[in-house]
Amino acid sequence: MFTTLLSAFDASGQTSAFTYQGHLMDGGASGNGNYDLQFTLKNALTGGSTVGTPQVVAPVSVVNGIFTVALDFGGVAFDGGDRFVELAVRPFGSAAAYTVLSPRQKIASVPYAVKSLHAGSATSATSLTGTLTGANIPAGTITSGMITTGLDAAKLNTGVVSNTELNFLDGVTAGIQGQLDAKLNKAGDTMAGGLTVGGNGELVVAGPTARFAVNTSGYPYAAATIRGRTGDDAVFKLESPEGYGAFSVNNSGDTSISGNLFLSGAASRLAVNTPGYPNVATTLKGRAGDASILAVQSSGGSDVFLVNDAGSASIRGLTTIGEATGTARFALNTSGYGNVAATLKGRAGDNSILTLQSSGGTDVFMVNDAGRVGIGTISPGARLHIKAQAANSRDNGIRLEHTLNTNRWNIHTEEQYNNLTFSFNDQFPGGNYSYLNATQAGLISVSDRSTKKDIAPLTGTLDQVARLRPVSFRYKTAAADSPPNYGFIAQEVEEVFPDLVLENQGLKTLAANSLTAINTRAVQELHEKLKAKEEEMAEMKKDSIELKQRLEKLERLLRSSANE
Repeated sequence: MFTTLLSAFDASGQTSAFTYQGHLMDGGASGNGNYDLQFTLKNALTGGSTVGTPQVVAPVSVVNGIFTVALDFGGVAFDGGDRFVELAVRPFGSAAAYTVLSPRQKIASVPYAVKSLHAGSATSATSLTGTLTGANIPAGTITSGMITTGLDAAKLNTGVVSNTELNFLDGVTAGIQGQLDAKLNKAGDTMAGGLTVGGNGELVVAGPTARFAVNTSGYPYAAATIRGRTGDDAVFKLESPEGYGAFSVNNSGDTSISGNLFLSGAASRLAVNTPGYPNVATTLKGRAGDASILAVQSSGGSDVFLVNDAGSASIRGLTTIGEATGTARFALNTSGYGNVAATLKGRAGDNSILTLQSSGGTDVFMVNDAGRVGIGTISPGARLHIKAQAANSRDNGIRLEHTLNTNRWNIHTEEQYNNLTFSFNDQFPGGNYSYLNATQAGLISVSDRSTKKDIAPLTGTLDQVARLRPVSFRYKTAAADSPPNYGFIAQEVEEVFPDLVLENQGLKTLAANSLTAINTRAVQELHEKLKAKEEEMAEMKKDSIELKQRLEKLERLLRSSANE
C-alpha cells in the first residue's frame, strides 16, 4: 500500500518546468529505495479530464519517504483553470500496474508565472495570481481575525511564515488551548532554528506508539544529542515536581540518580555490557580510600557481600534456592578446564579443605589436606571414611540404587556384633541378608526358620550328585601361569539341577552355595545305604556263625558215631 503525505512545488519564472517534492509511505512506513512514478495532470480533484500527456519518471530515489522530481507538462497545459497532479507508483522495474494515490494534489498559483511565455497579452490585475510578499501589504491591513476566519490547511499548502508573522497563537474560547500542527520537510538539507515554549507552558507529545522519537540519519545508534544550558554543568536533567534533580548527566558523562532505582520486566531487569568485550559486563570502583570495589549492605548497614581491591569476595551467609525442576542450586566451573568444577581452600591452620555441617553445627562431610574424605567424621583415617551415627541401621552405610527403579543394595556396619552387612531393599534385619563377621571366615547368610517358607526335604540327590562332573579350569582372561580353579560347568549342572543355574549379561552363573545342602543330602543318602549294607552284613555274619556252630555240632556227632 502506497500513500503520499506531502507535496510541494517550486516553479520557475522562465519555463513551464517545475519541481515536485513529496513524502511516500510504503506499507505504513516511510519508503526507501527506487520506484517508478507516473504523473498525470487533471482539471478536477476527482474525475475530470487529463490535461497534456502523463509523465513517467523512473527510477526515482526515495530516502526516508522523501523524493524530488522535475515535471514539465508544457505551457499550454496551464490556461488559468485549476490543475491537479495525480500520482501513481509501483516498485522500480516492476511490470505490475501502477497504484494510483489519492487525493490529487492541487498545483498552487506560483507555477502559473510560466504562462507569460505563451500568453498573447499580459494578464489583467483582476485575474492576477502568484505570491504577495509581506512588504507589499501595509501594516494593519490584515488582522488576526481575517486570517483565522475561513482558513484551512489547503490555503497554507506551501510557503513560508516568518516568526514575526506567526508571533502569537491563542484559543478563541477561554480555557481552551490553541493547537499548532506543524509538519516540516526538507530533503537533502538540515532544518535550523528552535522551538521555545515559554510562560510556564508545556510541550506535550502524544501518540499511540513512541511519543517523542529523534533519530540522527546515518547514525543508527545515535538517537539524539542533548546539551545543557551555558554555564550549567548538566547536559540532561530530569527533576521531580519539588525541583530535586532525580536524574542528571553532566558534561563529563557522569550519571547521577537521586533516590531509589526500581527495575522491573519479564526479561533482564538490568543489563550492562561493554561493546567489543562480550565477557565483561561492567567495571565497578569503590569510594576513594575505601578498600571495597563493590559492597552490598543489609538494612542495618552490615556488609553482606563485599569485593575488595585484591579481588577477594566475602559473603555473609549464602542461600541458593533451586527450581522445582531440580536444577543445580550452586554450580562452579573454571573456564577452559572442563574437568575442574572449583578449587576450595580451607582456613589457615585448619586441616580441612571442605567441611559441610548440619543445621545443628555437626560436621557431616569433610575433605582434608591429605585428600581423605570423611562422612560423619572430621578425622578420616582412609581415603573414604564413613562413620555410622546410629547403631545397626542400614541407613548408616552405603546405598547403591538404580535410577530406573527403587531397588537398592545396602552396605553398613553393625556395631553390636562387629558385622559388615549386605542387604537388599528393606530385608534387613528381618529378612534375607548376608554379613561378614570379625571372628568368622566367609560370607554368612541368614538361615533362621522364621525367615523361610515352603520348607521341603531333599530326596534322591545321591544319584543326581553322581551325575555331576567336577572339573579344574582357568578363566580365559587369566594369565597362562595362573593356578587352576575347581568347580563345575554351569550348563552341565543345569541338566541335573536347573534351579541352581542363573543368567546374567548373557552368561550362565551358578548358585554354588546351594550345592552344600545338596551334597549334604547326598552324603546322608550314601550313609543310609552304607548303614543298610552294614546291617545286612551283620545279619549275614550272624547266620554264618550259627551255620558254623551247627556244622561243628554235626562233626562232633559224626565222630561219636564212628568211635562206637
